[in-house]
Amino acid sequence: MVHPAARGVEGGDAVVEDRLGEEQQARELLARLGELGPDHPEFADGLAGLRQAVLEHANHEESYEFRYLRSHYDTTELADMAALVRAAERVAPHAAPGEVDPALFDRVGEAVRESLLRRR
Repeated sequence: MVHPAARGVEGGDAVVEDRLGEEQQARELLARLGELGPDHPEFADGLAGLRQAVLEHANHEESYEFRYLRSHYDTTELADMAALVRAAERVAPHAAPGEVDPALFDRVGEAVRESLLRRR
């Protein structure tokens, strides 16, 4: 919902492509964590890298893409977009074709919990 709206404005393609690149990087990091497992010596560093990538992506969305949208759409249009995003999140499958299997998120989350429990 957000990316097509940004692409619909002059210069928006570059903004969207940057965000898509960040999302791909996070998916690759997540997949790598799933391959490694929590007992692997690189898991903690990989998890820290994933955390940083996700935080940077969220910051870039707020700083670039959302600000870009706010400068090109009025508040009514933005509210309509937000409502559509919330509705889509409730009914959409968890992963699109070619994306990371949502079960991987669950496995990595469980591995993180196990790792944290072992450290206590």
